[in-house]
Amino acid sequence: MPPPDHQRLRSHAVRLTKFGLTGGAGFVVDFGTLVVLHGVLRWPLVVATLGAYVLGGVVHYGLTRTWVFPHARDAGEVGKVVRYLLLGAANALVTVIAVAGLSRLGVDYRVAKVAAVVALFFTNYLLTPRFVMTTSRGSRTVAPESSDRSRKVR
Repeated sequence: MPPPDHQRLRSHAVRLTKFGLTGGAGFVVDFGTLVVLHGVLRWPLVVATLGAYVLGGVVHYGLTRTWVFPHARDAGEVGKVVRYLLLGAANALVTVIAVAGLSRLGVDYRVAKVAAVVALFFTNYLLTPRFVMTTSRGSRTVAPESSDRSRKVR
Protein backbone atom coordinates (compact mmCIF):
# COMPACT_ATOMS: atom_id res chain seq x y z
CA MET A 1 0.00 0.00 0.00
CA PRO A 2 1.47 3.40 -0.98
CA PRO A 3 2.08 5.88 1.81
CA PRO A 4 -0.52 8.62 2.33
CA ASP A 5 -0.04 11.74 0.25
CA HIS A 6 1.28 13.77 3.21
CA GLN A 7 4.02 11.19 3.84
CA ARG A 8 4.97 11.17 0.18
CA LEU A 9 5.06 14.98 0.11
CA ARG A 10 7.17 15.02 3.27
CA SER A 11 9.60 12.51 1.74
CA HIS A 12 9.94 14.66 -1.37
CA ALA A 13 10.33 17.83 0.71
CA VAL A 14 13.07 16.21 2.82
CA ARG A 15 14.86 14.92 -0.28
CA LEU A 16 14.57 18.29 -2.07
CA THR A 17 15.96 20.05 1.01
CA LYS A 18 18.88 17.63 1.29
CA PHE A 19 19.54 17.85 -2.45
CA GLY A 20 19.51 21.64 -2.17
CA LEU A 21 21.95 21.60 0.74
CA THR A 22 24.35 19.20 -1.00
CA GLY A 23 24.04 21.25 -4.17
CA GLY A 24 24.75 24.35 -2.11
CA ALA A 25 27.90 22.81 -0.67
CA GLY A 26 29.06 21.77 -4.14
CA PHE A 27 28.24 25.26 -5.41
CA VAL A 28 30.27 26.95 -2.67
CA VAL A 29 33.30 24.86 -3.67
CA ASP A 30 32.60 25.38 -7.39
CA PHE A 31 32.00 29.14 -7.16
CA GLY A 32 34.87 29.75 -4.77
CA THR A 33 37.23 27.83 -7.01
CA LEU A 34 36.01 29.75 -10.07
CA VAL A 35 36.62 33.10 -8.38
CA VAL A 36 40.11 32.04 -7.28
CA LEU A 37 41.10 30.48 -10.62
CA HIS A 38 39.72 33.21 -12.86
CA GLY A 39 39.46 36.28 -10.64
CA VAL A 40 42.71 35.87 -8.70
CA LEU A 41 44.97 33.59 -10.75
CA ARG A 42 43.66 34.91 -14.11
CA TRP A 43 43.10 31.49 -15.68
CA PRO A 44 41.06 31.66 -18.90
CA LEU A 45 37.34 31.75 -18.06
CA VAL A 46 36.42 28.50 -19.84
CA VAL A 47 39.26 26.55 -18.18
CA ALA A 48 38.51 28.03 -14.75
CA THR A 49 34.77 27.34 -15.13
CA LEU A 50 35.37 23.73 -16.11
CA GLY A 51 37.96 23.10 -13.40
CA ALA A 52 35.76 24.63 -10.72
CA TYR A 53 32.77 22.65 -11.95
CA VAL A 54 34.66 19.36 -11.65
CA LEU A 55 35.81 20.07 -8.10
CA GLY A 56 32.32 21.17 -7.03
CA GLY A 57 30.90 18.06 -8.71
CA VAL A 58 33.10 15.76 -6.66
CA VAL A 59 31.84 17.38 -3.47
CA HIS A 60 28.22 17.29 -4.64
CA TYR A 61 28.33 13.63 -5.70
CA GLY A 62 29.95 12.51 -2.46
CA LEU A 63 27.39 14.31 -0.32
CA THR A 64 24.43 13.35 -2.51
CA ARG A 65 25.44 9.71 -2.56
CA THR A 66 26.01 9.44 1.19
CA TRP A 67 23.30 11.76 2.54
CA VAL A 68 20.49 12.21 0.01
CA PHE A 69 20.44 8.66 -1.40
CA PRO A 70 22.30 6.53 1.17
CA HIS A 71 19.86 3.63 0.83
CA ALA A 72 20.76 3.07 -2.82
CA ARG A 73 23.78 0.99 -1.83
CA ASP A 74 24.29 -1.96 -4.10
CA ALA A 75 26.88 -3.46 -6.39
CA GLY A 76 26.13 -0.86 -9.08
CA GLU A 77 28.25 1.96 -7.63
CA VAL A 78 30.45 2.18 -10.73
CA GLY A 79 27.33 2.60 -12.84
CA LYS A 80 26.14 5.41 -10.58
CA VAL A 81 29.47 7.21 -10.91
CA VAL A 82 29.46 6.79 -14.70
CA ARG A 83 25.89 8.11 -14.95
CA TYR A 84 26.76 11.02 -12.64
CA LEU A 85 29.76 11.82 -14.84
CA LEU A 86 27.55 11.77 -17.95
CA LEU A 87 25.03 14.09 -16.33
CA GLY A 88 27.90 16.21 -15.04
CA ALA A 89 29.43 16.44 -18.51
CA ALA A 90 26.13 17.69 -19.93
CA ASN A 91 25.83 20.18 -17.06
CA ALA A 92 29.43 21.31 -17.52
CA LEU A 93 28.85 21.91 -21.21
CA VAL A 94 25.70 23.96 -20.53
CA THR A 95 27.47 25.85 -17.73
CA VAL A 96 30.57 26.67 -19.79
CA ILE A 97 28.45 27.82 -22.73
CA ALA A 98 26.18 29.90 -20.48
CA VAL A 99 29.01 31.52 -18.51
CA ALA A 100 31.11 32.27 -21.58
CA GLY A 101 28.12 33.42 -23.62
CA LEU A 102 26.64 35.65 -20.94
CA SER A 103 30.09 37.07 -20.18
CA ARG A 104 30.50 38.04 -23.83
CA LEU A 105 27.18 39.87 -23.56
CA GLY A 106 28.58 41.92 -20.67
CA VAL A 107 27.19 39.92 -17.74
CA ASP A 108 29.69 39.47 -14.89
CA TYR A 109 31.02 35.88 -14.95
CA ARG A 110 29.93 35.36 -11.31
CA VAL A 111 26.34 36.35 -12.08
CA ALA A 112 26.42 34.16 -15.19
CA LYS A 113 27.62 31.22 -13.09
CA VAL A 114 24.80 31.67 -10.57
CA ALA A 115 22.25 31.89 -13.39
CA ALA A 116 23.51 28.66 -14.94
CA VAL A 117 23.41 26.82 -11.61
CA VAL A 118 19.88 28.00 -10.82
CA ALA A 119 18.69 27.04 -14.30
CA LEU A 120 20.08 23.51 -13.94
CA PHE A 121 19.06 22.80 -10.32
CA PHE A 122 15.54 21.46 -10.85
CA THR A 123 16.50 19.52 -13.97
CA ASN A 124 19.22 17.81 -11.96
CA TYR A 125 16.85 17.19 -9.06
CA LEU A 126 14.49 15.35 -11.40
CA LEU A 127 17.21 13.44 -13.26
CA THR A 128 19.40 12.33 -10.33
CA PRO A 129 17.07 9.73 -8.80
CA ARG A 130 15.81 8.54 -12.19
CA PHE A 131 19.09 8.40 -14.07
CA VAL A 132 22.02 8.48 -11.65
CA MET A 133 20.93 6.76 -8.44
CA THR A 134 18.98 3.88 -9.92
CA THR A 135 19.39 0.52 -8.25
CA SER A 136 20.96 -2.48 -9.93
CA ARG A 137 17.45 -3.72 -10.70
CA GLY A 138 16.79 -0.54 -12.64
CA SER A 139 14.18 0.89 -10.29
CA ARG A 140 14.55 4.53 -9.44
CA THR A 141 15.37 5.84 -6.01
CA VAL A 142 12.51 7.99 -4.78
CA ALA A 143 12.64 8.37 -0.97
CA PRO A 144 15.35 9.35 1.47
CA GLU A 145 16.66 6.72 3.86
CA SER A 146 14.97 8.44 6.76
CA SER A 147 11.66 7.24 5.38
CA ASP A 148 10.45 4.17 7.31
CA ARG A 149 8.52 3.09 4.23
CA SER A 150 11.67 2.94 2.07
CA ARG A 151 13.43 0.68 4.59
CA LYS A 152 10.48 -1.73 4.76
CA VAL A 153 10.18 -2.02 0.97
CA ARG A 154 13.85 -2.88 0.44
